[in-house]
Amino acid sequence: MKKILILLLLAASVTAQAQFTVGINTGFDRFGRGETGSKTYTLVATPNLLLGYRINNHLTVGLTGSLLYFGDITSNDITLPEPPADNLWFNYERTKRHAEKGISWSAGAYARYDLPLTDHLALFANLSVSFGKAKSSYTRDYIFYNTNTRNYETRTYTRDNDRDITYSEVTLVPGVSYRFNPHLSADLYLNLLQIAYTHTTLIESPQAEPADKASSDDKVTLSSFTFGNNISNIINLSMGGYGGSNVSNISTFRIGINYTF
Repeated sequence: MKKILILLLLAASVTAQAQFTVGINTGFDRFGRGETGSKTYTLVATPNLLLGYRINNHLTVGLTGSLLYFGDITSNDITLPEPPADNLWFNYERTKRHAEKGISWSAGAYARYDLPLTDHLALFANLSVSFGKAKSSYTRDYIFYNTNTRNYETRTYTRDNDRDITYSEVTLVPGVSYRFNPHLSADLYLNLLQIAYTHTTLIESPQAEPADKASSDDKVTLSSFTFGNNISNIINLSMGGYGGSNVSNISTFRIGINYTF
């Protein structure tokens, strides 16, 4: 009986130190640019969900799932000219709005090491390994003059991405954490200091299938090692061919909140 009580006490002490924790963090960027008659803005959101096991005051391990949303939208002010007289051919077409949108999702594992500075403040390093996929779409609204009906008409062109994009990524991100109480804490991830390795595979289906080129899909692989703000090769690849959006820096900072049970 005495041995059983000792084992129960040991199990209770281990359980008291190791606790489950759940957290969410996100980065959000919005930047715009404009000129006479045209406005463009870009949105990037990167929500991440963490489910971890807090082994002690220093080490937490667990699973993570992430999303990345990207949107690049341009709107143009259009003043329609007077159409020509009857029987005259009139070539007129203008883009009213076009939008490139992409999303990627991933899942993996993470390990986090906390270095307490005070009772509430700590530095941390978060190491994660993840695997994911990405897709994108392009939409264009345009106005043109129909020479048959002799009227202006609006049409929408939509193209879903015909690219199969998969990637694996290893990232090490430092940060600062503030613990309000034994259960609740807040994090600031310093993406501007992160180290990342990304391996991306892209398979693009051919647009045309002539008899002499009925070959397999084109396959491209890309590996990158980055320090600082991560250059999103995933976005650049998924958007390639749909307007060439120049997205470079994704979420300089991320903020998060955790709850430990």
